[in-house]
Amino acid sequence: MGSPTHDRLRATSERVLDAAGRFVSAGRRGLSEPARDLLEALGALQDDELVFLEARIRSWGYWFHGWRPIEQRRQLLTHRNPTVASAGLALAAMGPDGYLREQAVAHADPTVPLWLKLCLIRASDWVPQVAQAAVLRLQDVDAVALVCALPLASRVAGRGRGTALREHLDEALGSESGKAALVDAAVRGAGEQSRLAWFELLRRHAEAAAEHFDAGLRHPDVRVREHALNHVDRLAESARRDVLSRLARDPVGRIRADALSKLFELEAPTSAGLEPHLEDRSALVRGLAQRWLRRAGGDPAERYRSLATRGPTRWNVAGLAETGTADDTPILESLLANPSDAIRTAALTGLARLDRERSLEVAWAALDDASSRVSRTAIAILMAVPDPMGATADLLLDRVAREGRAPVRRQLLHAVSRSPWHRLAVAAGLRNDDDADIRGAAREILRLWPSEIAHLSTKPRGIAERELARHLPNLDPELRRVVEFVIRTSAQQR
Repeated sequence: MGSPTHDRLRATSERVLDAAGRFVSAGRRGLSEPARDLLEALGALQDDELVFLEARIRSWGYWFHGWRPIEQRRQLLTHRNPTVASAGLALAAMGPDGYLREQAVAHADPTVPLWLKLCLIRASDWVPQVAQAAVLRLQDVDAVALVCALPLASRVAGRGRGTALREHLDEALGSESGKAALVDAAVRGAGEQSRLAWFELLRRHAEAAAEHFDAGLRHPDVRVREHALNHVDRLAESARRDVLSRLARDPVGRIRADALSKLFELEAPTSAGLEPHLEDRSALVRGLAQRWLRRAGGDPAERYRSLATRGPTRWNVAGLAETGTADDTPILESLLANPSDAIRTAALTGLARLDRERSLEVAWAALDDASSRVSRTAIAILMAVPDPMGATADLLLDRVAREGRAPVRRQLLHAVSRSPWHRLAVAAGLRNDDDADIRGAAREILRLWPSEIAHLSTKPRGIAERELARHLPNLDPELRRVVEFVIRTSAQQR
């Protein structure tokens, strides 16, 4: 079983291939309905599904023509019924026979959405004659339709054989009609089409993009706002300041940081002007403010000490951890009693950064914190330390059975699962957990565990041995036999 995306691509391609099989195996007089089904199945494909289907058919080579002799396939292309002929052409346009692909695109009507997509795919064909024929047909497509197909066009033009298509896109999108279509799609479009239209507009028509810069700054896609920020130097200085000031309030940290960096280069900030950025939720922005404060002769660590003492927040505590020293650990330890779990988590993380040994002592106590967020942070700190003998994993494994909070059990499952024996013990204990996610993850570990026995040469010991002995009788019989065999044939740990 693959990823959800791969499963979707495979399922949709199977539906089309089933429809294609019914079409090519139908009798001469019964082609109309299978042809309609095939065209409907092809027309319903998304861009990535169409590309996946084409690649799958191409990988079969001439086995793809096993449904019907080649001469009968050619007859389908000139069938008197236009629906049958169109289905035959669509199938031929995706097949391995270069002559049929060239013939199919030569008869294509690229004003029809499906045929526009097929022509775009064939414009990067590995046979030059097919690619040339497809590009020739694309010359009949207006700029508006081409911009609507930008997601697929960009995908196939990036192929190694997409030179002819890239040249055609350069010419079509670089024209006045292309500029108008790009502006319309960038400003009024949505999703991937709008994002790609902005990229092309900024690259090809900088002046037109500048006229609609406000729309780009408000675009919901972070990549468009980033792209606009990269082109902000083309604006006049007054307009640039305004744009950067707005982007400095962007919800995405890296955009805020880049915008502030450019803004500070235009005019160095004062210490007071840096104050709000020192407590920004983004580490990138805080780091930028810290550097500029040092340039101004200030000490960010001293400022954070004052802030964390007088009015601690999650972000000024994080800032103290970023700029402080081991001498600041008393401040951080005092914050472990703060009512806010976010502040306690930040203080614990800061301790791990400034004083590793002390943070390990504190982390064991923090496992009992009322907040699962703090407990999960403590587990991460404990497991970040090398544990060659499995002592830490043993103690955490012992805690799994008495941990009542599902988020903490989930964290323990992943933390303890570093060595095969601990992984087996913790999964055996959580295979029937009340939480569906934990239960599923534990059962997946058990399913895969037999593939790891080649890496085992010693028996389990300590708490791992005790937990396995407790859960082993209730495991699947086949898995139990594998585990018993490995234990019986492995050496004792010293």
